Amino acid sequence: MKLFLDLEVTSFDPQRGGIIQIGAIIEDNDEYVTDTLNLFLNPNTYPSGVEIKDENLKRCHHTRKMLETYPNQADVFKEFLETHIDRYGQRLTLVGHNVIKHDLQFLINWFRENGKNIFDYINFNPIDTLTLAVILKDTGRLNSDELSLGALCKHFNIPLEKWHNAKDDADAVRALYSELVDCF
Repeated sequence: MKLFLDLEVTSFDPQRGGIIQIGAIIEDNDEYVTDTLNLFLNPNTYPSGVEIKDENLKRCHHTRKMLETYPNQADVFKEFLETHIDRYGQRLTLVGHNVIKHDLQFLINWFRENGKNIFDYINFNPIDTLTLAVILKDTGRLNSDELSLGALCKHFNIPLEKWHNAKDDADAVRALYSELVDCF
């Protein structure tokens, strides 16, 4: 099973930043969507505290005032794990754009903050659509100068209504993954 995921975060540094929004689609092995998520959490409720940069908030269309209205991160973690991840009884394969260097690092820290190890729930081998795009570009099977999620969506005519909205980006990652796999 695949977990197509995107995060919006408070800082680009996963050691100091926290998660604001989780967008995800869970797909079974037959490519049938079994679950979708659009979760918001208050990063101010991390036990260890987080750095919140205004430029990150602006990029993902959040304000400090909005953050205060979001649920406690521990409550969202419990919902994320029990309602959406753990119920499948197997590790999910994480799929995202720049997921290895970015999203996975934030998830590792978030799980650790909540006393869990992400690799009890997620496979050790995430699939990164950025890595797939680099391979395709380097082998001449993708003609795109820019490999950002937005640029690749434009290249493949994938709708991306609200870039830097985790739910919309997760939808785009799912469509992009399919396009990239077809290029192999």
